[in-house]
Amino acid sequence: MPRFLHPSAILVLCGVLTIAGCGGGGPAGPSGTIRVGVVFPTASEGVSPQSLPVATNSVRVQVLAPTELAPIVPDKVVARSGGGTQTATFDQVPVGPCLVRALAYESNDGSGRVIAQAEVLTAITAGDLTQVTLITEALVVRVTVTPGVLSLEYAAAAALTATCYDADDNVVMAPLTWTSEGAGAAVCANGVVTGTGEGTAVVRATHEASGLSGTCTVTVARRHVARVVVTPDDYLLRPPDHFQVRLTAVAYDDLGAEVPYATITWSSDGAPVVTVDQNGLVSTTAETNARATITASAGEGIDGTAEIKVAPGGKLDVEIR
Repeated sequence: MPRFLHPSAILVLCGVLTIAGCGGGGPAGPSGTIRVGVVFPTASEGVSPQSLPVATNSVRVQVLAPTELAPIVPDKVVARSGGGTQTATFDQVPVGPCLVRALAYESNDGSGRVIAQAEVLTAITAGDLTQVTLITEALVVRVTVTPGVLSLEYAAAAALTATCYDADDNVVMAPLTWTSEGAGAAVCANGVVTGTGEGTAVVRATHEASGLSGTCTVTVARRHVARVVVTPDDYLLRPPDHFQVRLTAVAYDDLGAEVPYATITWSSDGAPVVTVDQNGLVSTTAETNARATITASAGEGIDGTAEIKVAPGGKLDVEIR
């Protein structure tokens, strides 16, 4: 379990450690008694995010070896009873360094999920009185992604929002990592998801410290091309002064809506005399009359065409059919 202190929190667990020498039937070597006072704030005090949640009903207090994190003495569970201070007393604690930890639970018996925690290093010195103050930080217990279900068109993008909550449903500001599972979508570090292919993907926002995550199921649909319109669809070139023209091609679906992500591939059946590049620029090197059909293909077997005629300047325009 990670260690942390959060200075911005407003709820305090107060630990008063009383050290007393032991004799008679006590353990070998000096030992002492640790008395930890736990203060449970009331809801009316305005519990804020990052502090011990109102949902706390018990706190497990631990005294651990600072390196091995093994219990020096058995844990004590303090059940909440009103808004006053409850105490946990540990007898026969060996002198030396220790880690005092408080784990808050929604349950009454210190079991289940931890909803807040705090810890501090201290040292037990025979005959001395040590006071320890623990400031707890609420832990993330839930992550949600909004929306939880998203329909997205291929190549379109949408922003997802992920929120972390503590046990009181307070929002907790915490770092999140975005990932996408499936070929249908890709997600950026800021939660913007883009449709990358037909199908379904699960986009996940994961809270780094707890491993908890929320998800959005993204369904990506790709509109299919029903026709391709080339403009102009009939054109006359007169080299050498006018030997080029740029064509445009627009793909439409079966409802007549433009398909903006359609990939157009250009070709000419009159090459090398009449050629077209992949930007739709038609050029000719003809010295006599010529003609070519320019094809704009959107894939899926759907094409659009334009007829290009060439009549060099000073030549007689003759069209043979």
